[in-house]
Amino acid sequence: MKKTALFLGIAFVVLGLLISIGPYTIFHVCNGHMQMEGEGMKLMACQKTAQAELVLGIIIALLGLINIFIKKNIIKGIANIANIITGVLAIAFVTDIIGTCKDPNMHCNIAAKPSLIVLGILTILVSLVGLLLTFKKKDESVYEEIEQEITNEEKVHEE
Repeated sequence: MKKTALFLGIAFVVLGLLISIGPYTIFHVCNGHMQMEGEGMKLMACQKTAQAELVLGIIIALLGLINIFIKKNIIKGIANIANIITGVLAIAFVTDIIGTCKDPNMHCNIAAKPSLIVLGILTILVSLVGLLLTFKKKDESVYEEIEQEITNEEKVHEE
């Protein structure tokens, strides 16, 4: 196992754990519920964001494990591309898709929102580095590897 793959995998696992459990522990979101007229209790926007970030963080960590345990560069590349997408989603959920409380003085806006934005940006940057390192091969280009995979698939289908 290469040291870079191990480093990237560990970085993704740490980022995924911070994104998933951070809104519940370190930079927690608000604790209350909103009471809507004529309706029951509803989760606040920041709590819905925390739930979405929990799922994204788990996905980021699992994709990080792919960088550690899978040796095929194509699969690592796909995992890095997927982590770029999850990093963008981590930012989008907290800023636009779900958001946080409307009061700018709430803890979710002071601590959780900026922390999740920074973690999302770090996830994107680590993914881009991983993508560049994955496809930077010394002895054989990635295109030759893809061509070999296609040739092997054709041989299997011919038999």
